[in-house]
Amino acid sequence: MNHAIEYQIIYTGIFSEADFQFDLKQGKRSYKASTRRLINEAWQDAKLNPNLDIFNGKVISLISSAMTIDKDTGRNQIFLKVQETDYKSFYGTNVSHSHTLPKTELANALAACAVVETMEGTVFAGLRNERLAETSAVWHVPGGTLSDAINPIDFMKKELAEELNVAEHDIKHALCLGLAENLVMRKPEFLCYFHLNLNEKQLTERLLEAPDKDEHTEFVFVPMEELQDFIEVHNFAPIGKAAVKSYLDYISGK
Repeated sequence: MNHAIEYQIIYTGIFSEADFQFDLKQGKRSYKASTRRLINEAWQDAKLNPNLDIFNGKVISLISSAMTIDKDTGRNQIFLKVQETDYKSFYGTNVSHSHTLPKTELANALAACAVVETMEGTVFAGLRNERLAETSAVWHVPGGTLSDAINPIDFMKKELAEELNVAEHDIKHALCLGLAENLVMRKPEFLCYFHLNLNEKQLTERLLEAPDKDEHTEFVFVPMEELQDFIEVHNFAPIGKAAVKSYLDYISGK
């Protein structure tokens, strides 16, 4: 599958924590009765699968987005209208029926991922556990699904603490490079870039003590000049490819 049909870039730019505005719609997102039946059936099947680790919880659903330029600062800003939904609804719509349901009936759980660069200039890539409910048994960069309407950089700081045991002081700099959509499950996701004050050995030691260390069954550090070849040769998550493209464009000055 080529990149053009695996993902699409919605917005690109260089965004800081202050460049995101969320409009949280009150109440929980509702679905048609026929969609609710599909959600319940998919969730029941998932719960009966002993090889799948799955649990329900609050997630943030993206309703609409727009990018504008702040007149005072000249910076790009992303405005997002969101609403609360749950992972069960996301699993039953986007994961299980992304191409049979209309866009208006998809949960559209908003997520974020990040290319994580070490002091040597290598990038962390992990093979996701096959027991995970989505993008399982594929290579990916760290990421997760938002449970609150917070900017993606702060969210990814929490994710990296859980997945890689990276602390705030380990981060040299962090930014968001845009918003993309995984076209396989039609899931919107922020694309971030974190440069760490840690070398490969230090990050490996941290990872061994990470709360969510079992999320990856294998990991490697890929030199940035080999990164494009790595994602083409290996089974790499679509949105991870989008994150890598944004990262490579950024460091090359495109």
